[in-house]
Amino acid sequence: MNDRQSTRAADLLRVLEERTADALGRRLLGLYLTGSLVTGDFDERVSDIDLVAVLPDEPRAEDLARLGVMHDRIAREHPEWDDRVEVIYIGADALATFRTRASTIGAISPGEPFHTKAAGIDWLINWYLIQRYGRVLRGPPFAEFAPAIGDEEFVASARSLAHLMRPGLDETTTTRSRAYYLITLCRALVTVTTGRMPSKAYALAWTRERVPDWVGLLDRCAAIWRGDLDGPVEKVLPLPEAQRCADEILARLR
Repeated sequence: MNDRQSTRAADLLRVLEERTADALGRRLLGLYLTGSLVTGDFDERVSDIDLVAVLPDEPRAEDLARLGVMHDRIAREHPEWDDRVEVIYIGADALATFRTRASTIGAISPGEPFHTKAAGIDWLINWYLIQRYGRVLRGPPFAEFAPAIGDEEFVASARSLAHLMRPGLDETTTTRSRAYYLITLCRALVTVTTGRMPSKAYALAWTRERVPDWVGLLDRCAAIWRGDLDGPVEKVLPLPEAQRCADEILARLR
């Protein structure tokens, strides 16, 4: 990032931190920065700001109400960042037991409004990345809340989740969601092959060199991610073409 880009992202990050603390008060046990802002491949044009907030227990109705108002206000005040903020609100007890049970979390992420969902073992990759690369904004080290996750477990989870995702491709109805699905598979392929979770841009470049039959499709995914391409999903990313690409990537993952 250049200095101007770094300042703009830092300004929004400061707003998110301060307002999250105001909304949750003493119920905010920890706040952690993850994603491309800490891995060093942040692109101000398209990258998201990713945070995880830890509460004592599952988000309560009053927590969700205040947080929903907060996120709506931030989107109005900072329209350039609308739909580019991802925050997970999870209880410390849920983190401690994520391998054995699913818990309710609060979440806002690109393409989705603020809502609740279930999170369990399927979120292992998220917790690994914070454990490995996350930066503490408030509270103790993240390791005090979540059990340690090994590299082999991380890679196995990436492989397993990629295969479990396959039915979801057929349900994608927008150009962006279909592109992001294929980009996620590319990231899984790099992870399983190299043991490291790559950025979206790196995963696309890496995969297009090794899966040459799908260079055109992957280049379209990259253009969609950058915001340079849009249009009817079946014209830009036809489902049969996306399915064949996904199946080849999944075959390599086996």
